[in-house]
Amino acid sequence: MHSRTIKTAVASCLAQSFAMAGYQTLLVDGDLVGSGLSTEYAHDSNTRGLRDIIAQGDPNGTVHRTSKPRLWMMPAGSSREVTPDTLSADDVSLFLEMARKHYDVIVIDAGSATRNIESVLTTAASDRTVIAVDHHEAKITANDAIRRLERAGAPVSGLVYTGASYEDARRSGFVCERSVAESMYPEGLANPGREAPSFQSATVNTTDQNANDSDRHVAAA
Repeated sequence: MHSRTIKTAVASCLAQSFAMAGYQTLLVDGDLVGSGLSTEYAHDSNTRGLRDIIAQGDPNGTVHRTSKPRLWMMPAGSSREVTPDTLSADDVSLFLEMARKHYDVIVIDAGSATRNIESVLTTAASDRTVIAVDHHEAKITANDAIRRLERAGAPVSGLVYTGASYEDARRSGFVCERSVAESMYPEGLANPGREAPSFQSATVNTTDQNANDSDRHVAAA
């Protein structure tokens, strides 16, 4: 539906914003077709990541430090056992259950909402979904993507309309008034963030049992 460059930029900027605000943030390349986020963070197809933790259940070497404080990155991964056709809802749920124990916020750069199978599974397991649309794309295409995600049970919270003026956005019908947006988050993300867990080779420590799942947030872009 939207170009990989746009959605990847939105996911990356969103994750960096959370990290700058003090939240321990995991940025995940969930686009198993394009893997544009992995390339942006200089990880190639031989770097362990999402595919590997799903295929093997072993998080070692799948999470990598970035240059930004409190921001960690998980590339698409190297395992050939996991493809968009073999990925299941249980795979995504188990991964998120593990990741939620260690991070305040998880941001997933999902695949195209109209072309990629795995994007529906990823967004359905997320707490919030943000869609990125270029203003040159037809409104009907964006609406088709929203309907597809809603049918899958994915909570679509908003839309980033890029390359457009405010008047363009108003004419498109994609404008959300501030009061409506605030009503979606009555309590906000008020938790102050925590120190990151101890890492060995910058990997997830799956033995930490002290995290409270109530303050974890997953967003798919």
